[in-house]
Amino acid sequence: MYKEIFSFSVVTSTNDIAKQLLETRKEVIVTAKLQIKGRGRNNKQWVGDEAKNIYLSFGNVHNSEEQEINLLMLGYQCAGCLAVMQALEKVAPNIQFALKYPNDVYAQGIDGEFRKISGVLVENEFLGNSIKSTILGIGVNVSQQNFDQEIKATSLSLLNITIKTEVLMNHIIIETEKLLNLPRLNLIELWKNKLKIVGKKIEIIGEAGEWNVLKYNDFGMVVVEMEGIERTINNGDSIRYLLG
Repeated sequence: MYKEIFSFSVVTSTNDIAKQLLETRKEVIVTAKLQIKGRGRNNKQWVGDEAKNIYLSFGNVHNSEEQEINLLMLGYQCAGCLAVMQALEKVAPNIQFALKYPNDVYAQGIDGEFRKISGVLVENEFLGNSIKSTILGIGVNVSQQNFDQEIKATSLSLLNITIKTEVLMNHIIIETEKLLNLPRLNLIELWKNKLKIVGKKIEIIGEAGEWNVLKYNDFGMVVVEMEGIERTINNGDSIRYLLG
């Protein structure tokens, strides 16, 4: 699917560069050794050291005819986190990885605790009622040793896995392209099967009580229930639940 790969030493963010390149191209892949203004969900920053992590973005311009917007948007989110998880399972088969709703990848350490090893950010540009383009940004902690104490994170290096960043990145690119070629409903079903959140109990941060996860809505958001009251959760960072 993707023919051109653009690699940089330093960028603001690979998503920013992908957006610029899509002004004259249909599809691109952008990588960098360092991004100084990387973005995460909910206006958070994705930070990391130079040449120690994966900073990767896929950009694609869409055909405006007959778009199923909810499937299109959700599909890229699903493809990103699944590609990372599948690539990590190949290079570190003895480590247990888990998806955390909606698209973070966590790894279990020797202490049994799960910590974040990868994040995915999808940014869509609209033209009227159609999606003009989608940029899928992926960050993976490969050999970084130190993290902000407020961030519950890990890396392959901290899990005693040594691998070249370029090797893992190639695995992720291959897996992403495979997944994006699947029918969207099949791709979303794979994501649901890996996420395994339906039927679990979750806590909403800052609130008392436990909610039961009932189902997904048409946009891939989970619907939860407590004492007959239903809510839709559109922010994975607002909830806490057991992984694995």
